[in-house]
Amino acid sequence: MKRLITLLLIFLAPIMPCSADSISQSDVKIQLLEQKLQQQSEDLKRAERHLRELHDESFEKYSVRNEELRDRMDVYLGLVGGIGVILGFLFNWFGRRALENFAKDIARSTVQEKLNDDWLEKRVRETAKNPLESLIRELKKNLEATSEETLSEARTSIAAMLKEAEESLRRLRELEKKGRELEALKLDEKTGDFTANEQTKLNEYEAALEGTKREEDFNADEWFWKGRAEYARGDYEEAIKSYSKAIELNPKDDVAYNNRGSAKNRLGHWKEAIEDFDEAINIKPGNGVAWSNRGAVKDHLGLHKEAIKDLDEAIRINAENDSAWSNRGMAKDHLKQPKAAIKDFKQAIKINPKNVSAWTNLGGVKIDLGEAEEAIQHFDRALELDPTHRYAWNNRGCAKNNIGKYNEAVKDLTEAIRLDPSSEAAFAHRAFAYIMLDKLEQAETDNAEALRLDPEYGRAFFNQGLIEQEREKTEKACEAWRKAIELGFKEAQTKLDDFCSP
Repeated sequence: MKRLITLLLIFLAPIMPCSADSISQSDVKIQLLEQKLQQQSEDLKRAERHLRELHDESFEKYSVRNEELRDRMDVYLGLVGGIGVILGFLFNWFGRRALENFAKDIARSTVQEKLNDDWLEKRVRETAKNPLESLIRELKKNLEATSEETLSEARTSIAAMLKEAEESLRRLRELEKKGRELEALKLDEKTGDFTANEQTKLNEYEAALEGTKREEDFNADEWFWKGRAEYARGDYEEAIKSYSKAIELNPKDDVAYNNRGSAKNRLGHWKEAIEDFDEAINIKPGNGVAWSNRGAVKDHLGLHKEAIKDLDEAIRINAENDSAWSNRGMAKDHLKQPKAAIKDFKQAIKINPKNVSAWTNLGGVKIDLGEAEEAIQHFDRALELDPTHRYAWNNRGCAKNNIGKYNEAVKDLTEAIRLDPSSEAAFAHRAFAYIMLDKLEQAETDNAEALRLDPEYGRAFFNQGLIEQEREKTEKACEAWRKAIELGFKEAQTKLDDFCSP
């Protein structure tokens, strides 16, 4: 520094008395001053580093307060860096302008005084400090505003999440409440058809479940009750899927196996149904409902004696199982033991006066015994309990046919068909009523539908013989009656004996 000042004094001394206009001739000396300023660049850099440290401390303070602003802070730091480059350019430009002013000042005063290191550093600091401090203040202001905005958004989001969580909790509690109601009604192992109220309860549970959870979040119990609701409304395919999900989550659920077997039974998958009942019994040998259901399926398959053994075990396990008593009564009826069957049906009704199937089955045995009037009373009781019981409508129509009340029979059988359009028995019984009412066209239509539903239905062939007889086509009538007998409809034998040659 002293060496530079000495050189400047040597070159400037001859021109000290000159006017300000002659300074332009001293470009060489100005260049020397530029070199001096370059030496001060290190001081400027130190000043910049100091200011950056101040900024970084401020930034760190706010980043700790809200970590979510970290990425945004990186953007601001990048901005500061860019501004620093711009400021560097401005400082260079500003320095050249200041240099000319410094040169003029130096020409008018003592060089040593004007080139004092402390003075120059002070001027540089003041020049650089103001724009950076302004920038930092603006940055702080923006950070504070952003923090408040972010916090406000966070509070709003959290409030919405809390509200949603409270609603979800309310729905879960409501779902649990509905589940307890179903358990209190003992609908988990109910056999036979459900009442309208029971169906409503199950449907309400299913709707609450689907409105509260996604299927992938259902547990075993929830899949079980969903299957129960589907079974109750006759959606047996979906019920099987739901019970299978329940079993997948809880392979030791004997009740789920039992209920899936019942759904398969309704679809006519009897062997698969028996396999499910077998598994339910293997898991829990004391599951009397599974014993009863397996007995009912075996009875349907013609294994009446095996069926009775299963039903005996079901009653031994639980003598209050009204469905087991009713199912055993059916098996005994099929073994041509009507009195024993009636005894079992009456015991089922004693245990549970609202057992619709027992009332209907009791009426069916009374028809077989020729007691149609009493049978109709039993069907009336069944329909009082459940106006949607298709078998009760069908059997009452059949009983009315037996006592010549054909118009009333047509009404009952029409309702049975409305409830179950796939019932070949209802179509055949209504066809018989139409034949007796001399409405052969309607009779032929119904009888054709019965044969379409079951091409091996003996009663329909018996009806066909009656229709051909009315049309005086005896040979065709006899052919139809022979087919009816072949298929096991023995009532056709009388017609064959009376009107057909051997």
